[in-house]
Amino acid sequence: MEAIFVLGALALVFGLPLAGLVLGLVGLRRMARLDERLRRLEAFLPEPPISQPEATATTATPPSIETPRPRPFAPRSLREDATRGGGQPAPAPPTATTDPAEATAAGASAPRQPPKPPPPPTSRPRVDLEEAIWTKAPVWVGAVAIALAAAYLVKLTFEAAWFGPTARVALGVVLGMVMLSVGELLRRRSADVAQGASAAGIAALYAAFYAATSLYSLVPMPLGFALLALTTAVAVALALRHGAFVAALGLVGGFATPALVASDRPQPEVLFVYLLLLVAALAAVGRRRRWGWLSAATLLAGLGWAFVYLLGGYQPEATPWLALFLLATMAAFLLPRLTGAPRSSTGGAGLLSWVAAGGATLAGAILVSAGDFGIMEWASLGLLCLGALVFARLDEASHGLAWWAAATVTVMLAGWSGQADDTAFFLVVHGTFGLALFVASWIASLGSRRPTAWSALLSALAVAYVLIPAGAEVALGLSDVPWAAVALAAAVALALVATPRALARQREAESRIGKVPGTVAQPAIADPQAAPLGALAIGVTALLALAIPMQFAPSWLVVGWALELVAVVFVADRLRLPALRAMAWALGVLLGLQLLVNPAILARDLGPTPVFNWLLFGYGVPIAACVLAALRVDLPERLPRASKLATGLESLAVALAVAWATLTTRHAFSPSDLVEESISIFEAATYPIAWLGLALVALRLAYRRSSPPLCWAPSLLLALASSVLVAGPFLIANPAFGGEVGERPVINDLLWIYGVPAILLLLVAREMRARGHRFLPRIGQLLALASTFLLITLQVRQAFQGSDLSTGTVGDVENWMYSVAWLSFGLLLAVAGARRKSQLLRYASLAVLLLTIGKVFLFDTSELGGFARVLSLLGLGVALMVLAWGYRRFVFTSDADVEPAETAT
Repeated sequence: MEAIFVLGALALVFGLPLAGLVLGLVGLRRMARLDERLRRLEAFLPEPPISQPEATATTATPPSIETPRPRPFAPRSLREDATRGGGQPAPAPPTATTDPAEATAAGASAPRQPPKPPPPPTSRPRVDLEEAIWTKAPVWVGAVAIALAAAYLVKLTFEAAWFGPTARVALGVVLGMVMLSVGELLRRRSADVAQGASAAGIAALYAAFYAATSLYSLVPMPLGFALLALTTAVAVALALRHGAFVAALGLVGGFATPALVASDRPQPEVLFVYLLLLVAALAAVGRRRRWGWLSAATLLAGLGWAFVYLLGGYQPEATPWLALFLLATMAAFLLPRLTGAPRSSTGGAGLLSWVAAGGATLAGAILVSAGDFGIMEWASLGLLCLGALVFARLDEASHGLAWWAAATVTVMLAGWSGQADDTAFFLVVHGTFGLALFVASWIASLGSRRPTAWSALLSALAVAYVLIPAGAEVALGLSDVPWAAVALAAAVALALVATPRALARQREAESRIGKVPGTVAQPAIADPQAAPLGALAIGVTALLALAIPMQFAPSWLVVGWALELVAVVFVADRLRLPALRAMAWALGVLLGLQLLVNPAILARDLGPTPVFNWLLFGYGVPIAACVLAALRVDLPERLPRASKLATGLESLAVALAVAWATLTTRHAFSPSDLVEESISIFEAATYPIAWLGLALVALRLAYRRSSPPLCWAPSLLLALASSVLVAGPFLIANPAFGGEVGERPVINDLLWIYGVPAILLLLVAREMRARGHRFLPRIGQLLALASTFLLITLQVRQAFQGSDLSTGTVGDVENWMYSVAWLSFGLLLAVAGARRKSQLLRYASLAVLLLTIGKVFLFDTSELGGFARVLSLLGLGVALMVLAWGYRRFVFTSDADVEPAETAT
């Protein structure tokens, strides 16, 4: 009785709406066919005759007007043939003309019509939006409504307690089977309805089996898992017959099954075998139906389960099964691209290949970390990386996967090197991976269309696998290992790999230009072996550069980089490889970061010896390397489009020279600590002197070599020196405010603080003016005059006060000597301005004289007394009169003072 009641409820809830929907759709389809037949029949019906008045005997029909004749009715077979192409009736056959003269006249008077173009090829009619709405949307909404009705029916029966759990599950299974049957019956008549019914049936089966397993515990977990897996298999199979909706439902239900039937005793072998079969089946469906979205969603869901398991409840015994799943998942998405599958069938093959291989290797790296770097986990990661390498070799477009796989292993080894408990095990794993990756990359480079990329990978692997254990030598207890010899051995291995390519390149060059006795064959510009050989040469030189700091001290690292820079540029020039400029740029950036913005240099012990210490060596070698590389690279006929690199290298050389001069100056005054000790007045004046000296060197070099850095470096150095000079010795660090300048008059520190900068400023300004500069040379000359004025003033102060210029009172004689010194300096400037015809010197003289006049009239007349006041005023007056006469005589000569020349006869 209970079963009869259930079947009746099912018939009322699901049968009547479904039957009405099916009958309605069938009726609408038949009505559409009938309407189409009526339209085709109307196209062939004869036109009604046109009524005309009866013709009389006196009127005649014009010859140009013909009486229309009724169109003959064609048989049905002909009408169907005519409408099959474009829906237009076939033209009526021409009627015979009874009068030949009329036919001739009509043919002569009628214009000749051009031939009609052929009809366009028939294309697939576009689906109208209204049609899509009324044919697709009701199906999806109906399927969802059926699924919701089933859910609410279950909820209703559960709340009302109509029947037990067994009957509820049985009804769900029956409902699912009925809907699947309806979908199969309607597949040929209405594909959309069949797809919706099949999707509703799959949903009902998922709900029934889930309730039987997890809610009511009617079946054990293994059996429930098997039933859900079977439902997923049915959904995957039906997706090939019905469409995307069933596939999407199978995807969601299939990957949700492991979470729905969670067990207290996890079985990783069952989980990953199930996931493997599910991924393989859905990936096959995606390729078969060319559903890229299904392939992408399957890959992400499969890898997502792997990451969830690794980050959640990982168990060591699951390692082989997880590794098998990752390998199979990677193969399921990599192999179809190798077989030439269409891009649409693989869902963006390049991106999916990267996600599959990259995600699998990343999961392998997490597996190694979660498994505490065990041998099984390392083997799993090795297999994954080897698979990525093989695929990268077979599919040259995905070569970046080889770099990803190698980088993943290298990063894991580098992270493990600092915490490995067993040094011997670490060395075995490190050596195995290093040798395997090196040999695999070398084999892959043979016959590859991208030998340069594989050669670069070889060089990177050789350098990385030497640096990893050398960097962790203390943690691994390998301090006694001769790492320089290891680096040299790796360099020899790379050289052996490069030797066949070098020989092949030489043979190819000889075959092109012929062998001339006593000459060496030079390779052509388009040389296929040059780029791979250059990549290997870079690796060899990098290892040789690393051997230097490994043998001596870490401070020699910059020396190794500098030598590497020169080697890279010379290799690029010799092999004509503009692509190696990127390596030169990288080395230049490393040198700049290490020597310009590295605070460790300020904290290192340089020793007490000024100038001749590590700074001279650590900065001198990179400066020389940058200069040599710039001279070599700035040859357009050797290395095209390398002017930017040459400019960058010369700019780096200038910056390193400025840094060396600054640090050397600082070390000369405070050898023990470059940071903490204060800066003296003498030191503050030395920095501008050093920078101005470099500016002079750059200006002299610019005469021999026209280079942008040598042109703008003097301007920057002059601006830097001027700023420090004004802020330091002129204002803040002025000896008049405190400080010792020495006991000897004239020959004391003031000459170094103000005299030497004044001379250098004048020299730099003269050189810059000779090269066409206008503004900055004037600034330099003005600062030189100001420095000279301060030197004269403070020398007078030192003569009366001694070494400390900030103490003592100003006497009458000292005050009078200031006026005499300023007046003498102003007169000298005036004479120099007149002789050199320099307006700047004349204005400077005027400024000094105005200052002297102001001092005499405003200060001396009130402070001085007796004979000193008289001498001050008398000397000022005589000097001004002589100055006026000199200006009138030698500078501003008027026409009246010049005797007229004799008129020529």
